[in-house]
Amino acid sequence: MIPTRIDDDHEPDVIDVSSRASDAPHPYNFGVGEITRIDVTPPRSNGKRVHWIDDDEMILNLCHRFIEYLKLWVQNMLDNKNEDKYFKNCQITLYELDSSIDCQEIRKAFEDIVESAKQRNKTQLIEQQIYIENLLSRSVLLSSA
Repeated sequence: MIPTRIDDDHEPDVIDVSSRASDAPHPYNFGVGEITRIDVTPPRSNGKRVHWIDDDEMILNLCHRFIEYLKLWVQNMLDNKNEDKYFKNCQITLYELDSSIDCQEIRKAFEDIVESAKQRNKTQLIEQQIYIENLLSRSVLLSSA
């Protein structure tokens, strides 16, 4: 429901707009010559706030998760541990991320870091990790521009 105007008592008159084509909330009603602020508070469910996740937030969450898995995997490789779960999580997260932004360069860099891990080249492994982190940051910035 959208308030159409605000009276002196600051209680909005409300009209039912359920038959309206657009369900997207807008913070202002630009009706017939009158601009009024409307309430776009998200609905509450069981006393908890509903949080809508947009594409940018999803991409940032995936980037954060990928970097965390990458760091854990690299650290395991440096410690000579062969746990595949972090490597698999990197692959899964990179695949999810690739569906949202162009990750061609990141995938190539990830393949390179896998080769460094196979060769047990620890210096190159750390350098590749830092390179991927920087590359991912640039890719996200370019995708949001």
